[in-house]
Amino acid sequence: MPLVEDPAYLSKARLKSDLVAHNVELPPAASKKEIYVELHLKHIDQKNAADFSSDDEDQVLDVAVGDAKMPEPCALTDKGLKDLLLKHGVKAGPIVASTRAVYEKKLRKLLQSDRDEEFNEAENAVLYSDSDVEEEGEENEEGEEENASEGEQEKPAEAVELNQQQHNKNVHVQRDDVAYSQCFFLSSRLHPQEPVKDILKDIFPDTKTTPTGIYATARRPIKGAAQRPIQYSYPSTPVSPTTLERREVERHLVPIYAQILVFFTVVCVLYLISVIVEDNSTVVALLESLNHWSDSAEGIPVLYQTQDTLALFTAAAIRTLSLDVNVGLQLARWEKSNNISLVIDQHQREELLARFKEAVRIPTVTFSDTESNTTALRQFDTFLRKAFPKVFSSSLVHHELVANYSHLFRVQGSQPKLVPYLLLAHIDVVPAKESDGWEAPPFAAKEIDDFIYGRGTIDDKCSLMGILQALEYLLIRGYAPRRGFYIGLGHDEEARGFNGAMNIVRVMKERGVKLSFILDEGMAVVDGDIRGLDGPAALIGISEKGSANVKLSVSMAPGHSSMPPRESSIGILAAAVKRLEDNPMPRLFGYGAERETFEHLAHKFGLPLKFIMSNLWLFSPLLGRVLERKPLTNAFVRTTTAVTMFNAGVKVNIIPSLAEAHVNLRIHSAHSLQEVLDFIQDTVGDERVKIELIDGFDPLPISSFDEQSFGFQIIKKTVLDMFPTLTVAPGICIGNTDSRHFKDLASDIYRFAPVWFKPGDVQRFHGINERISKKNYEELIVFYFNLIQNCDIQKLPEPHTSVHEL
Repeated sequence: MPLVEDPAYLSKARLKSDLVAHNVELPPAASKKEIYVELHLKHIDQKNAADFSSDDEDQVLDVAVGDAKMPEPCALTDKGLKDLLLKHGVKAGPIVASTRAVYEKKLRKLLQSDRDEEFNEAENAVLYSDSDVEEEGEENEEGEEENASEGEQEKPAEAVELNQQQHNKNVHVQRDDVAYSQCFFLSSRLHPQEPVKDILKDIFPDTKTTPTGIYATARRPIKGAAQRPIQYSYPSTPVSPTTLERREVERHLVPIYAQILVFFTVVCVLYLISVIVEDNSTVVALLESLNHWSDSAEGIPVLYQTQDTLALFTAAAIRTLSLDVNVGLQLARWEKSNNISLVIDQHQREELLARFKEAVRIPTVTFSDTESNTTALRQFDTFLRKAFPKVFSSSLVHHELVANYSHLFRVQGSQPKLVPYLLLAHIDVVPAKESDGWEAPPFAAKEIDDFIYGRGTIDDKCSLMGILQALEYLLIRGYAPRRGFYIGLGHDEEARGFNGAMNIVRVMKERGVKLSFILDEGMAVVDGDIRGLDGPAALIGISEKGSANVKLSVSMAPGHSSMPPRESSIGILAAAVKRLEDNPMPRLFGYGAERETFEHLAHKFGLPLKFIMSNLWLFSPLLGRVLERKPLTNAFVRTTTAVTMFNAGVKVNIIPSLAEAHVNLRIHSAHSLQEVLDFIQDTVGDERVKIELIDGFDPLPISSFDEQSFGFQIIKKTVLDMFPTLTVAPGICIGNTDSRHFKDLASDIYRFAPVWFKPGDVQRFHGINERISKKNYEELIVFYFNLIQNCDIQKLPEPHTSVHEL
């Protein structure tokens, strides 16, 4: 017997929906619910009664018929059992007496599963209510409930009791020995079931019932009445923490007009700070002159100062937007040349790396001005002749040994009128001990994670081997340069080059050699070392700081430690050294070549740094105060002072008669050696301290780097051809190189090699774990290979620049 819902318990909206679905004409809109119930009983329930039998025997018959459809596995033949299993997707093996029982059991489960699926599909069809609930709103629903209540009150009590009996009769339905509750397959709009017994109440009869505040309600009907599609409500897609953070940031973003206002306010404040910290600046002088010029009228000076400030502001903003000094000749038409491209195969790569490692393993150490490993230097000479046979045997190359251990090569050009150039490197290295903390022995050239570790891998055997390897490859390919050039390899650069480089200079001077430019070691490609800079930058050294070694000494009569004087030689000298450290040299940032470095990099900074870097004529004092906070950047700001040696005393109970200290100074390009000595004298301020200059020299002249500078533009072009995304800028080399001895042979000296320095790599220079990657060493060879060919052009192209100067 089918389970039928009593229309008297249905809402008015549900009755109306059922009548519409069965094409029954609806009564007037103001009709009461009883009219809808009568129409439902008349047109719908009677039709359903004709389709279904109310006899319980029909249901039992249906079950029996369903059972008759299921074949009994034990009655099947072996072939029939096997075919039926295959039909259900089970491939049975040989059926014998021992396996037949297993396959019969398997088939029963499959048939039972099929029948259960059919049964569940039939019951799932009635799981969805046909009610159009809550579509009318809460107010209409309440009205319908009131109408239903009135109809129930008018119904005879006997009808209600009869419906309750019919409900109780159909609470359970028997199907295959499984009792299914009526709520298992009917919607939530059913008659109430029998109350469930409270087991805890039976166990503890004396316990009082306490309300819990938890109530069970009827399930809300699912949409889908009158053939309307079911609407599903999907949960919101989870949002990642990054998206939430971005939304929160966007919610708090300041409007663009407010950002502009704040920007100009900050710039005004920075300008005022720069005026305060630099009383002698050109800006202050300008304002003071305007004040004196306008003292005749009260209030006018302030007006003029305001106008000048706005004018400076406008000029700085225009310069920030227009300044880009890095374009140079990149847009110009260069002279056509048939350069040979270098493609290194795996075999060549293994050979060049093996040669480089062998060079690192030779300990060509310079210990002092007078002591070096001469055995290793002779061994290195033999190695070079074996490693680069084409260089030493070519008719285009003339080689000679200078001062026993240094090398000078002259490569003949086909056009003698073209002025030659010089490539420099040095053979010697500084001492190194594995006990200092090396990850690998310093002269083992051990390979770790694609890096070659060893003393000299950066300073400077990578450049030395790269130059000679590039020339070897060019000669093998039949290259003959149009512009001749020289290669100089000094053997005592780490001891200031007095024997090697200076003797090479002497030989070249005797022959009347003049050079267009010189390229030596010194600066590199920095990647991540300059905070705020967008991307790596290639810094080409256009000058290097001067140097001075000064000895401070104090002499007194010796004495016994049991009767010390009020001041000892050590105490007097220590006080003098302390005064030098407490009073550093004045800030000179912006007065040397470092200004050009930051202006070339300005377009790679974001605001407000871009504004400051583009206007160092205004903000140099402010930026200098920022840079002096760190030792690395402080070297660009001033002449640095470093106490490197302190010697005194011979015995613990003797007051020494002599105390000495050695101070090394690296002189800023805006300073001179004599100015530094005068500053030391004034700072020490003690006649008992003797100040003596051991050796020293002024800063090197600043080489040209404009668009007419042949050497700088050729180096820049070679770098950008290899690394198009780099920013190229001039720089100051804070160390000293052999190239300073050649200043009489060329007016333009550059210090650069395309060695990549990432954060922390600068400390490896003369430190522990000096290393270079295999890829970077190969890049050095390609760089010199292309540079030699690029130098063959006769002249630079006509400038095509976007530089806008004020």
